[in-house]
Amino acid sequence: MNHEQILSNPPRVLSQEERSFYFEQGYVVKERAIGQNWLDRLNTAMATLVETTRSMTCSTQTYDLDAGHTAENPRLRRIAYLDDLDPVFWDFCRDSPSPIWPLICLARMFGFASA
Repeated sequence: MNHEQILSNPPRVLSQEERSFYFEQGYVVKERAIGQNWLDRLNTAMATLVETTRSMTCSTQTYDLDAGHTAENPRLRRIAYLDDLDPVFWDFCRDSPSPIWPLICLARMFGFASA
């Protein structure tokens, strides 16, 4: 489908204005699209995963450490297989109230989108 065909269908998640903006600018901001409860759960899960990397000195298939990574200042470029490491990530994809977020989650999990 091209942009005109997509825009000719009724909007479901994004407004028509947001969809047009996306096609013109390449991004769209959807403020407060993720509820605070989900943000808290996701941030807690992520903090736990980051904490496990403090003792790591080199990257693995799962954890891609930044060159400046230290135990005192853990720095990661990517964590793969999030949904295997903590079920909250899969719960978010499965139970998200917005149909766009599972697609974004999957795209990020498979490396098709950046953080």
